[in-house]
Amino acid sequence: MRRLSPTTCLLLLLFAATFVVYFLSGPGPFVYDGRPFVYDGRMMYRVTESILWHHSVRIEDPLMHMNEPYATYGLAVSVLIMPLVVAGHLLFHDGQRLLSFYQPTVTAATVVLVALIAREILCGWRTSLGLALLYGFGTLAWYYINILFSEPLIGFCTALAFLALLRFRTGQSLRWLATAGCAVALALLARTDSLAVMVLPVSAYAVTMLIRSSRSWWLRARRFAAYGLPIVAAVAVVLVYDWTRYGNPLQTGYLASGMGFTFPLARGIVGLLVSPAAGLFVFVPVLILTVVGFPGFLREHRGVALLALALIGARLLFYAGWWGWDGGDSWGPRFLVPVLPLLVLPLAFLPKMARPRITLSILAGLSLGIEVLAQLVDYYSFPWLSGALPSGVSLPPCMTCGAESALAVQAAKSVVDFDWARAPMLEQLRLLMQYGPTPRKLSLVAICLVLVPFVGLVGRLGWRLLRLAEAEQGSDAASGPAALKAVA
Repeated sequence: MRRLSPTTCLLLLLFAATFVVYFLSGPGPFVYDGRPFVYDGRMMYRVTESILWHHSVRIEDPLMHMNEPYATYGLAVSVLIMPLVVAGHLLFHDGQRLLSFYQPTVTAATVVLVALIAREILCGWRTSLGLALLYGFGTLAWYYINILFSEPLIGFCTALAFLALLRFRTGQSLRWLATAGCAVALALLARTDSLAVMVLPVSAYAVTMLIRSSRSWWLRARRFAAYGLPIVAAVAVVLVYDWTRYGNPLQTGYLASGMGFTFPLARGIVGLLVSPAAGLFVFVPVLILTVVGFPGFLREHRGVALLALALIGARLLFYAGWWGWDGGDSWGPRFLVPVLPLLVLPLAFLPKMARPRITLSILAGLSLGIEVLAQLVDYYSFPWLSGALPSGVSLPPCMTCGAESALAVQAAKSVVDFDWARAPMLEQLRLLMQYGPTPRKLSLVAICLVLVPFVGLVGRLGWRLLRLAEAEQGSDAASGPAALKAVA
């Protein structure tokens, strides 16, 4: 039997350690009686049960009556959680019992992909691990591990497609093109709007690269097929699914009356970047340095830097004008979660004039503190929207009247989103100081007693594997800023 290399062992340890921390964070603020649900997750779970037990995609929506008889969400998450639902029924007579394994697995895998992407753009192992851990615990990725949204899966797909295209550029292997195509296809199956914010930017980069990579039309055709066939298959599935639900393959269910691109674009951009309730730089302040490091990233890796910029810009512009631009009832800019793996990459290219060791350490520590706050105090534990609303803003009298009530709630939330006096983090901090951590299924003391020795053991083993991986890779481990090595 072939022995695993130190590099492989290091990556496996990164995945396992991240998964364990995520899983122990799981029975916390985002779980209701052991069930990781908000509205979107509940509807996707209902689709899963309907397919498994009734062989149909029809569901009931007793919460808002907005997703019946068909849910507007993509199929990917509903299909991926099926094994956990079946196992939960068989073992515990409860299909929801094992769902807490899903999001930690997806996000821990994305952490590993971030490390691999960093290595692919010639960062040293310490820098790569620093970026991966910063993504895993210093961004919104940690918060969203226990809520059944589709964004973490799309983040995984984005990172996988990005890595696969980098690997193809290096080795010209068809399997990496096929991997990129499958990742893009899975993102499309997760959310239809991935057609605009992921399929188009990634495909434009892939097509340009494939045209330039060979003069042989036969070789180009094979490569186009390897990349494009999974996407064509996904488009076909989406069209059939829409035809089954709505009788029209071009009707998605998203553009109901008033539910379109109705929010002022400029205000949405400002909101997604710096608003107190949904601002990226507010919830992940270390990403301010992404702006500083991007010119260096562009200078060193022009093509992939432009691809990252296209994916980030497409998502920002697309959702800024959407009626629910802030992600609805969620903590932070939910719609920007899928591009967080790309947003940390420019941090490896900070100029010396930015004093990266000091500034990065301070902002990374602040970002980590914000994520720890989110773990200690449940965003859903306080009715921050239904409290004393600003003058002239009120909630609808009917909260179960479908699209009408959803639009009214969002109108109120869009006003409160810009009110610094009602910032969610301030309320969470106040609750933490006044009442302590939100009650957990497992006590905070018990979690700490497990985590502290676990982190110590993993750190010691990881350090040994890191030294071996650096020796295996040679002197390239020294690349990247020293500050990021400290983060690792």
